[in-house]
Amino acid sequence: MAGEELINVPLSALVGVETVPQTFRKQQKQITVQGLLASYLASTDIIDTTYAPWASTWPTPTDFRESLPICWSQIGMTALTEELLDDHNNLDLPFPPAIERQANRDSDPKLHPSGTLGLLQEQKRKLRTDWRMIKETLPKTSFEKYVHFWFIVNTRTFYFENPNVKTHPPRHDCIVMCPFIDLFNHDDTGCNVQYGLDGYSVTSDKAYRRLDAGDELFVSYGQHTNDFLLVEYGFVLGSNRWDSTPVDHLLMPYLVSTPAEEKLRRAGYLGNYTLDPNGVCYRTEVAVRTQILSDDEWSDLVAGRDLERPEDEINAQALIANQILDPFLQEAKNVLEWLRISSGLPDGPSQVLIRRWEQIQALLQQVATLATVRRRD
Repeated sequence: MAGEELINVPLSALVGVETVPQTFRKQQKQITVQGLLASYLASTDIIDTTYAPWASTWPTPTDFRESLPICWSQIGMTALTEELLDDHNNLDLPFPPAIERQANRDSDPKLHPSGTLGLLQEQKRKLRTDWRMIKETLPKTSFEKYVHFWFIVNTRTFYFENPNVKTHPPRHDCIVMCPFIDLFNHDDTGCNVQYGLDGYSVTSDKAYRRLDAGDELFVSYGQHTNDFLLVEYGFVLGSNRWDSTPVDHLLMPYLVSTPAEEKLRRAGYLGNYTLDPNGVCYRTEVAVRTQILSDDEWSDLVAGRDLERPEDEINAQALIANQILDPFLQEAKNVLEWLRISSGLPDGPSQVLIRRWEQIQALLQQVATLATVRRRD
C-alpha cells in the first residue's frame, strides 16, 4: 500500500560531517562537506574495514570515466588526472548548451550576461576548489584516488539536516551518505525518501499489486533535467517530465547591444531563457516581445497590464520559431550527423550524446508542433 515503510537506515549508520573525526575536520576548515567526505574516505582505511561490504557496491574509476562527461574528450576518455580540471579539455565535444554554456566558447561574454556557468564548468569549479584545499592539507593524497571518492560522494549523497543539531550549514553542505538507500535508481517519480529522528527511510509511493524477483523500485533524486542527470550522475532518463533546455545562446544575440538589453536588465528579465515540452518560458516570451512592442506596451506587459493584440502573439510566435526553434533544430540535426559519423568517442559516450541530442530534437519538434496548432486556433 502507499506509505508503507520499505527501508529504514538509522542515524548511526549515516556518513556525514559528524562521522569524520574532529581532528581530521580541523585540518580542512574551508572545504565543502562533499570535499571533506571524499578526503576522509580517500586517506583512511575505513573503506577496507568498516565500510568494506558497502564500498564493494560503489562505482569504480572506470565506471566514472565511461559515464561522466567531465571525463570525455574527442580523443577518448580522459584518465582521472588533473587534466579533468581544465575547462578546455571537453571543448571539442558538442555537449548540449545546458552542459557547456555557449558563452564559454565565444569571445563575447555578453551572450550569457547572468554569469552562470554550464553544468560541466560548475562541476569543475567545485572540484578545483576542493582539490586546492586537499593539496595543501593532505599533500600525499593522489588526485586519482581523491577524485574517485569525490565522484562517489557526489553521486551517492542525500540531503540531510541533522535533527539533533540546532544550527545547520549552508544548504549545499547538508548532505550525508546513506548505506543501502543509495542503491535505488532514479526516476522522475518514485518511492518517497525522507529523514527524521529515527534515520532515513523509503516508503512506497503507491500500492504495488505484486513484486516479483527482479522488479525494480525507484526513488526520485529531485526535479532534474536530463542534462543535470548526465553531468552529475552519468545517465539520462528515457522519459523525464522535468526536462528542459536553455535557449540563451540563440536568443541573446538578438538582444545584446540593443536598447532591449538594458530594458531587460532593469526589469530582471535578461538571460536564463528555457524551453520545455509546454513551450518557451515566460522570461523568453517577455524578451521576445521587446522586438515587437513599443516601450510603453512592453512596460504594461511586464507590469501585468497585458493588453496584447492577437497580431502581437502571432508576431511573437514567428520570432520564436525563426530565432529559437528553427536554428536549434538545425543545430541538433548537424550535431547528430557529426556524432553518428565522426565523433571519435568510444561507443558508450557517443551513444549517450546521440540519445540526449535526439531528446532535445524531439522536444523542439514537439514545441514547434504545439506552436503551429496554437497559431491555427
